Amino acid sequence: MSTLKVKQEKSCIPDKLNLIKASSSEITLRWDAPPAEYKISYYEIRYRESTEQTSRWNIFETDDNRTTATIIDLKAGAEFEVKVRAVDINGEEGPYHPSIKVATIESLANKVRMRATLHSDGCPSVYLLPMKHEKMFDNKTAKARKFVLGKTNVSCVPEKTVLIIGASKSGKSLTIDGMVNYILGVSWNEDYRFSLAQELSGENITDTDDKTEWITCIRVNHSLGSKIDYNINIIEIPGFGNLEKDKQIVNRIQDYFTTEGEQGITCLNAICLVIPASTALSTEQKYIFDAILSIFDKKVAENLLILATFGDGDEPQVIEALNVALVPYKKCLQVNNVAWFGSNKNRRLPNEIYWDMSYESFKTFFLEIEKAESISLLLTKVVLKNREKIEATIRGLLPQIEEGTNKLNTLQEEVHILERHKADVEEFKDFKYKVTETHQRKVDLETGKYVTNCLQCNRTCHYPCALSDDSRKASCVAMNDGNCMVCPGKCHWQKHKNNSYRFEVFPIEVEKTYEDIKRSITLQKKTHSNKKLL
Repeated sequence: MSTLKVKQEKSCIPDKLNLIKASSSEITLRWDAPPAEYKISYYEIRYRESTEQTSRWNIFETDDNRTTATIIDLKAGAEFEVKVRAVDINGEEGPYHPSIKVATIESLANKVRMRATLHSDGCPSVYLLPMKHEKMFDNKTAKARKFVLGKTNVSCVPEKTVLIIGASKSGKSLTIDGMVNYILGVSWNEDYRFSLAQELSGENITDTDDKTEWITCIRVNHSLGSKIDYNINIIEIPGFGNLEKDKQIVNRIQDYFTTEGEQGITCLNAICLVIPASTALSTEQKYIFDAILSIFDKKVAENLLILATFGDGDEPQVIEALNVALVPYKKCLQVNNVAWFGSNKNRRLPNEIYWDMSYESFKTFFLEIEKAESISLLLTKVVLKNREKIEATIRGLLPQIEEGTNKLNTLQEEVHILERHKADVEEFKDFKYKVTETHQRKVDLETGKYVTNCLQCNRTCHYPCALSDDSRKASCVAMNDGNCMVCPGKCHWQKHKNNSYRFEVFPIEVEKTYEDIKRSITLQKKTHSNKKLL
């Protein structure tokens, strides 16, 4: 093979293949494209488990010439070998980028299962979640109780609250089971599921009270691997069905949302009506529903979500009933609770189809909650807005603090290396060493997620953000009096945009020489002198 041919082949290899994101079942890769003279049609990625090097490579092809790709349905907590090559518009395949090793993280669901109690064997088996009943926070006036799953977060994670209402036997409890299985990342192929209903029904409130008469707050704290990026309070209201008791429940909801401290709930983001897909809305249900909506600000009514249970994928009949009754809902999503605990032995039978449909509905459901504004019966709008601004500022500054800390650590690491190898540095001017530096990269956003990026500072100032419209960025919680509280330049809100990506800092090991340090110091001295002159 000629030297020219070898050089051409070498130059059309994709460069800098690296991992930019990993979950328990997915990896997202990025690489640099070959030079522009190569007209690339698409990329071919090959991957396999590192422990199975004798096995055949799996092949994934991109749809176009974009230099990112996400590979799904991978084994949790496993290491993989991956490599990529370019294919040009004539179908010519270039050489592969040398393979790199990447890993998926351990499944959050699997970690939780280790602490859960087996309730029943089967396909799948059912586990009772390790919920903690915070009895000191029981509100006896409102007849409300609180259960917590997961440890309290140290980092500043947003908090959202959704109120779940519906008639008796509407499938409310099983729907909440489905929500928690979704949040924990349980997949269809897993041989287990989690149940809250069984766990909560085993709790004794008093000797005389029925558990179903109590309002139940289920708090799920955010953990690494969670499908949502916030802590959530799922508040289950006793089922409708008895008009007199229903009127009492409305009063108790108001008591619960106006009680200060941990015995109450400060804010609400959305109301969810669980109703069978084929049912009609009775006059009594409409009355109680309107009574609950009347407690809260009309903004909450704008974030009313319908979960139509027993759905089969066709448009649910209940939509017509809701429209006739003038119920002001935002979205109607279908779930089928058969999916959660039905057999998963066979593929593509109705149970798996219902699972996929319900999972997509929950993905949309939790995205809507993420974007919804907080409403409070206790706090004024000004106090709520200030709280959101403080939380957004802290979250936005954390990456900058992490970046500054990492830079300091890198400098200290370099000093120690040079002190240990002083003789080598003096003798060999091209002496090489490795340090960990902090770099920044762009991460593509999922559909339905928004961000506020500063185009001047190249920073992400607020993510996730509820505002998609750039003309409304002055209202983003990262802004104060027209300027950003997060980006280094404290730039004007008009310098901020909702892009299709966010910025993320990440550590990377780089090789340096003594000459690199000298150039860096010279540049810093020059910059410092220029500032003095100015």
